[in-house]
Amino acid sequence: MLKQFYLIFLFTSVIYSQSIQKKFLNDNWFFTESGTRNWLPASVPGNIHTDLLNNKIIANSDFWGNEKKLLWIEEKDWDYKTTFSVDEIILSKQNIEIAFEGLDTYANVYLNDSLIIRATNMFRMWQCNCKGIIKKENNNLFIQFLSPSRMSDSIASLSEVKLSGDKLIYLRKTPYRLDYRHIFASSGIWKSVYLLSWNDLKIEDVSFQQENITPEQVELHVPFFLNCFTRDLYKISIKDTNNMITYAEKTDSLFEGYNLDALDFNLYNPRLWWTRELGTPEMYAFRFEVRKNNYVVDEKIFYIGIRKIEHVNEKDSLGRDIYFKLNNVPLYIKGANYISQENYIKSLKIDEHKILMKDINRSGINMFRVRGDGIYEDDEFYNQCDLNGILVWQDFMFSDTIYPGESDFLENVRIEVSQNISRLKNHPCIALWCGNNEIYEDEYSRDLQKQLVYSKKESINISNNYKMIFENIIPEALNSIVPSANYIPSSSKISRDLTDKFIFIYKGRF
Repeated sequence: MLKQFYLIFLFTSVIYSQSIQKKFLNDNWFFTESGTRNWLPASVPGNIHTDLLNNKIIANSDFWGNEKKLLWIEEKDWDYKTTFSVDEIILSKQNIEIAFEGLDTYANVYLNDSLIIRATNMFRMWQCNCKGIIKKENNNLFIQFLSPSRMSDSIASLSEVKLSGDKLIYLRKTPYRLDYRHIFASSGIWKSVYLLSWNDLKIEDVSFQQENITPEQVELHVPFFLNCFTRDLYKISIKDTNNMITYAEKTDSLFEGYNLDALDFNLYNPRLWWTRELGTPEMYAFRFEVRKNNYVVDEKIFYIGIRKIEHVNEKDSLGRDIYFKLNNVPLYIKGANYISQENYIKSLKIDEHKILMKDINRSGINMFRVRGDGIYEDDEFYNQCDLNGILVWQDFMFSDTIYPGESDFLENVRIEVSQNISRLKNHPCIALWCGNNEIYEDEYSRDLQKQLVYSKKESINISNNYKMIFENIIPEALNSIVPSANYIPSSSKISRDLTDKFIFIYKGRF
């Protein structure tokens, strides 16, 4: 299971050595309705609604109270394009990859007229090795976004069980309109695009797993996943960022392809990570480095907080105890539900996250719940939570309805959750993973039977689909990536009253 997972990864925001070249492709984009040639400037990251607004094709007043006037947008296909050049350093590399951190949602990507990606999920990264396609000048990058309305109708018509409600549930797309906000289904390049070029080896994934944490020491088990192009001997080490301390080191004979191994070391008298009201959110900076013949092939810097977080949910004489313990200290949670800060999803600037954290620190809040009816937030949001001692209850992006169970949909979900767990796993702020927002299988089973909407066989299939996603796929991915993770299948599993309120404070019995 572990090896299967490590073939699924997502690049994180880290520092690359000079041997790895990273070139962003966020500039000089244009868009048009498919089948037309009226190309207009586009923003990347961004989306079709804000691009139409910025070009005065639609009015700002249409966003508030006149949403139905804009439903035509999701009925259309939209094209985006850019042209770029690369230098000789990039062209000389043995591997050149193009990476899209977020495409919303069904999109066909062409580079120099070659179809390189068919995207089907806005929550996944999509990448492709384009070494044989890319050239020095006038590279044409073209993306066609298929109508989310028509795609959802088409997929729904082929489904074994006709699910009630919004057909967008057949797409792996933000479930905003299932619960709140506007009724738009947008399209676009909502996260960054870049080229990554490299030679001998690339670090794909590193996990800092903390075990047996005490005031005296903590044991760190560090599995790593390397993509090796050139078979050779490599020296792998974990150091501090000033190269003054080497925590662990080994020499590996790596073969071509994907290599999985691990380093282990102890930290003595560790500085622990705390929420603000209990102490300081201490962070360690570790440099994970790979060398070949005494030169750096690749390196990444990870900021790690040492902490033990427990979700206590046990029966007692009064009912059920529900609270968190941080480093063995019970927490009084003062929290708020969090959704994206923008109506139209885009990557926020660092300053926007810092302003939010400043307000949160003044309020005394010590936990965010990132709800399942929004998005998995960007790296900087979690970085700021780490630095400010704010815990995160992290939902997976499922909300308020029942979901399909076809094999391709489930495989799409499997990759999505594995990528996002991998991306977020090293953040000390993550206190709890939750399968969904306000979906509880037992309640749906009773409701379905009561309403006689579905046959008994269909109800059983829906129940099995729920269990497959929230009791099999997600916990299995968590167990393989973050064995110590706290997980609940649904917010409703704890208490519906707890999650129906926007602001919640809890430590008690239910």
